[in-house]
Amino acid sequence: MATYYSVKSMMQNYKDIFIESAYKCGALQFGEFTLNSGRKSPFFFNTGKFSNGSAINAIANAYVDTIINNGLKFDMIFGPAYKGIPLVTSISQVLYQRENLSVPFSFNRKEKKDHGETGLLVGAEIKKKVLVIDDVISSGVSIAESIQIIRKNKGEVACILIALDRKEKKDDSLNNEEALSIMVNIPIFSIINYFDIINFIQDKPDLSTYRDSLVRYHNRYGIN
Repeated sequence: MATYYSVKSMMQNYKDIFIESAYKCGALQFGEFTLNSGRKSPFFFNTGKFSNGSAINAIANAYVDTIINNGLKFDMIFGPAYKGIPLVTSISQVLYQRENLSVPFSFNRKEKKDHGETGLLVGAEIKKKVLVIDDVISSGVSIAESIQIIRKNKGEVACILIALDRKEKKDDSLNNEEALSIMVNIPIFSIINYFDIINFIQDKPDLSTYRDSLVRYHNRYGIN
């Protein structure tokens, strides 16, 4: 199968459209949230809230916009269970509808089946260059497991695409050195990052009040 090539688009506002959709469906929330690391964050992002037709269409189109605008090259896409399953399914559909590309996709099960359709993987056979799709990278464990699955099945990880890059320092308490080391030298792209959220809220009266807490949090934990 030939590698898929995408021509860079000139679209300017897909990030704002995506953030707006994420906020409206509750995927992007502001307040005070305790993360896995124990950090108290003024914002929280959860792709599980993209749970109806309109919302999943919005996030799939945002992933595709990011693929196009970054000229990402790959032969298939892979999503880790569980949140990656609807993501790769909808992204593959949008790539076909918009770009006329019938891109194979696969995902893993949490537990291997020993009956019926046996094995750990569902979908297309893993081969050649693989684009890994996920929502965020926190501890890195989910992404690392995906990379190991792909390599075990003789595939090559072309790059990783996530929905949100929080632009935060690694938290040593998560004991994620091994997971992060597996991702070394693999390009990571995101639809949006912390700075896009800051830009989005500053001109919105109902959200701009969160700006100071976001800035304080980033000053303490953030990277540029």
